[in-house]
Amino acid sequence: MINRITLLLFIELGSVFGQDQWGYYTADPIIIDVYNYGEFIWVIGDDGGNKVVKINKQSGSQEYYYLNSLHYRTIFVDSIGVWIGGNGNIVLIEHFEYPNHFHQFEINPANVWINDIAYDNLNDVYLFGSSDGIKFFNQFDYNPGDDINFVYEEIEQTDNVNALYADSSGLVYTGENGKIRTYAYSDSTGYYLVNQFDNTNSALTGQDIIDVDFDSDSVMWAINREPLEVFSFDGNTWQFFNENNSPIVDYYRFSCLEIDHNDDILIGTERSGFYKYDGIEWTLYHPENSGLPSLDVRSIDIDENSNKWIGTWDGGLAVFNEEGISLNSKDDYFFKPKTINLANSYPNPFNPITTLRYDLPKNSLVNITIYDLLGRQVKTLVNQTQNAGFKSIIWNATNDYGKPVSAGVYLYQIQAGEFVQTRKMVLLK
Repeated sequence: MINRITLLLFIELGSVFGQDQWGYYTADPIIIDVYNYGEFIWVIGDDGGNKVVKINKQSGSQEYYYLNSLHYRTIFVDSIGVWIGGNGNIVLIEHFEYPNHFHQFEINPANVWINDIAYDNLNDVYLFGSSDGIKFFNQFDYNPGDDINFVYEEIEQTDNVNALYADSSGLVYTGENGKIRTYAYSDSTGYYLVNQFDNTNSALTGQDIIDVDFDSDSVMWAINREPLEVFSFDGNTWQFFNENNSPIVDYYRFSCLEIDHNDDILIGTERSGFYKYDGIEWTLYHPENSGLPSLDVRSIDIDENSNKWIGTWDGGLAVFNEEGISLNSKDDYFFKPKTINLANSYPNPFNPITTLRYDLPKNSLVNITIYDLLGRQVKTLVNQTQNAGFKSIIWNATNDYGKPVSAGVYLYQIQAGEFVQTRKMVLLK
């Protein structure tokens, strides 16, 4: 049983709407993970890690979702819903209000920790990094409110996966104990190993790589806990920062890594606030020199206005922006997806109307076309440049001439820039 409570709680400090750099939300004092999505911030809160809180950025109103088991540690949000990974299970909270709004999937063995969640949108695969390697499932046949048959597969050779990063080309990067691995996907074989860096073939010496990210120049950045260091790799050269060549102090213990729109590197620590590295200088933010409410930073996420949303272990949720916090809808960040995606049509099967949903992270020339199973064009639904956002289009089971089509299986395909994705739907009569 998963319960939901809606509260109207307001943002502390009215200055959050002005040009001040710091603001605070009345969320729980203990924040385990943070995820920005559209006009909301989602966090895993207190009570043993079994509370998920949905916070409206502007009003501060909150909805609490109490999960039926403890110890959740990672959260991921997409157009389907909110994915929460914990000890031995994964929970999906659908965005849609249907009777089967919540789904819980068991992972074997039961004591496996889900450490990170990623979505490979090129191959339409959800990945879950765990203490027992990577679990994944693809061809996710989803209809809002329906029961979901969750059958996962595993990637061989992985061990304790702390971090996942899926790029737009379909490559998946992992941060593991002493290794960074790269995987690609094949329809026939699933994921296969492309590359591996460790202490035998690279400058890596770390034994506990906990987070991986990429900047706008495709330079990989990662953080390691043992020894405590930040490192980058541009495809040719490794660069390392530790207490020998930077202000990093080994005692501080890293917790998270995030890269902002200026390619500044942000590193949360559990004992000293968070670092920012702009490529030249290091800055350490802590309660004595900034508005940060706690030394213990557990998670950082960044929205489209460059606001940094910071979850702390004992100071709640803070928001920070050097240029002044901006929560104004005119800045066009509300409901702006992070990745391009074509969702399953709903309803499916259908008769005679179905809705196709798709996400555009940036302005694109979009073509959505219906085909029959022989590949013949049936209907062009969209063929125009569209602004970024969450989109939908209705198909009423007619062809380009306005005539009804026969029952059967149809393909619908989106093309946006170089991205192409195809799905199936069934028309009943």
